[in-house]
Amino acid sequence: MVNKLEYRTFLISEFSIPSLAALIKEVFGAKAPDIKEKRQVIYIFNYLKGLNARSIICETEYIDRDFLIDHQYYLTRAFHKYPNRCARLHFFSDDIDTLEFKELIKNPLESSIKDLQGSYLGYCVIKPLPVTFIGKTCLKVYPDHEREFISKPQKSNLFGIPLQVSSIPFQEQDKTVSACATTALWSVFHATPCFERTSVPPPSQITLSALNGELEATNSFPSKGLSDKQLIKALDSFNLKHHDYKLGENSLSAQEEAKVINTYLSSGFPILATTKVISKNNDGDLELKGNHAVTLVGMTLHKNGTIDNLYMHDDRVGAYVKTIRLDENLTYLDLESGVKNTHSSSFYKMHIDDHEKDKFDEIYILDAIKVGTYHKVRVPLNYIFFTAKYLIEIYEKALPEELRGSPDFDFDFEIRLEESNSLKSDYLTSSSLVNKEGILFTSLPKYVWLVKYKFKNTVGEESAEILDLIFDSTDIPLGNPLLAIAIFNQEPSTYFITQISSNAIASSRNSDHLIESFTLATTRNLIPKEKEYFSELNSLFGKLNAPAYVKAQELDMHEDSFVEITLSAENSLDEFYDKFMLLVEGGSDKHPIWVISKNGTLILGKDYGHTTLTKSSPARIAGDIVKTEGGFTITPKSGRYAQQYVGTEKTTYMKNVLIKFNSIFQGEHIEIAD
Repeated sequence: MVNKLEYRTFLISEFSIPSLAALIKEVFGAKAPDIKEKRQVIYIFNYLKGLNARSIICETEYIDRDFLIDHQYYLTRAFHKYPNRCARLHFFSDDIDTLEFKELIKNPLESSIKDLQGSYLGYCVIKPLPVTFIGKTCLKVYPDHEREFISKPQKSNLFGIPLQVSSIPFQEQDKTVSACATTALWSVFHATPCFERTSVPPPSQITLSALNGELEATNSFPSKGLSDKQLIKALDSFNLKHHDYKLGENSLSAQEEAKVINTYLSSGFPILATTKVISKNNDGDLELKGNHAVTLVGMTLHKNGTIDNLYMHDDRVGAYVKTIRLDENLTYLDLESGVKNTHSSSFYKMHIDDHEKDKFDEIYILDAIKVGTYHKVRVPLNYIFFTAKYLIEIYEKALPEELRGSPDFDFDFEIRLEESNSLKSDYLTSSSLVNKEGILFTSLPKYVWLVKYKFKNTVGEESAEILDLIFDSTDIPLGNPLLAIAIFNQEPSTYFITQISSNAIASSRNSDHLIESFTLATTRNLIPKEKEYFSELNSLFGKLNAPAYVKAQELDMHEDSFVEITLSAENSLDEFYDKFMLLVEGGSDKHPIWVISKNGTLILGKDYGHTTLTKSSPARIAGDIVKTEGGFTITPKSGRYAQQYVGTEKTTYMKNVLIKFNSIFQGEHIEIAD
């Protein structure tokens, strides 16, 4: 097919259904009535109408990377010669005049470009195909703070003018190189945070990766759809760790289903959902139309903890399609088996606000969800979910009857899969984190599971935070999963942990022994233990500090060039004392110095530099020893190890150093001097 407008690089039109249909018809010769009746075109029009779209700019010659590759796999071998170039429609909320736009290209004033960029609503690629022509489409997310959508910056360029919207790409299946599952996976890859935009494979490569190694791969196109096993294989092929959950009858409660879906979506990970689609027939009865795959990209929660709305990319309809959860039992006819089924959960009714509403009157039943995460996230959500739920159950059972239901003792939890760098950035700016220093200095893997315990009915509010449990997402189920506890509210945190510690039982009563082991390991790590050795040393003599500086000649010092005295199994207390007296009374031009090492050992020597006693290693605190008429004084004078200590902190550490000196040099009069 020859492009009839190859001499024109762009067309500008007002935003309307007739204009939209006319542009598509003019570029590729499709029938205008078919275009106006096309489900995706109606949806895109109404979506953009909600964003106050007013103008369309059409690039008549656009090379789309995905379509170009898909074209090579199938269309180049067709008898009919399909073009390999597309068109692209750009949408704006301002009125745009053709002459004014030409002038902007000739004379690109910064203010005019900013106005154009500010009114940009996104784009839609039009493929040169007779029916399935809706290609990559990126539409601006609705500015609604009550609902949370996954979106990422989507850049485009219009004749040198950089444009951008926050969105997740959508396209319809073309029924040759992709089916609904492939198209849903394509949107998943675009939305997944650990997937770079330029690395997203085109639909044809997704289909081939899913079929790789199977007989169907030799005759892969046209694509007839992907099985459950093939969906998992596609995720694995592109180095994503898949997490798989069954929904519906006899699985999760409505609240639990909401927590699972919300965990991934609020963490920025899209969900591949396999569904059943049912609709009314001519008699008004519900019947099953078939199985379908969609990409979940947003949701809103009800105050009772269930889902109000799910938002999905549905290749049969459009981007960010709103569905409403139904809490009723529904009976539908399975045409294939002839059996009527009654289902009581996971129903979502499509909701379209326009005069064509009847065309979209369908209901989805969620069967299962699959999530592709960073390849090292080995611990699945169900381990974390059951553990978080189990801890709440222990706590609630331990509460006295009179405290149950009290706002001050009623807790709930959220779960997130967080990138540790982002988490630490949030902690760094938190004004309520009690143990900020300890958490920020804790080494964490790239991704962690985060369980946030908060006061009930205030989930999502920062002031309601109690504590965070941070889990290693890369660990093994029988490992040591709990990495740290971030405390935001000391009193309820202490009470929560104390109740769990006192009332935890030997079994978590889970049928999966791996989940049970994971849960019990977490419970054991929550139980307060005696202070560890190095934690005790931190409180007595300060935390380890590297020397503030090291002189070059100190690196070349040999042990025989200074006197070092340490108390060890080989040196008795008397021998140590004698050597010390020789050191301080020997008439040397070098006065004695002391250091508390990383292991809490008292090291003494001549002043060739404190780093010569530690061999330039980190230490806790150091100073000088001065002989007096009545005994000795010790000081914290050390530019290498003690300069950071001031006030009561320095006083506390020096008192503990004095206790160590007195325990060794009994009978000597030793004082602390500044």
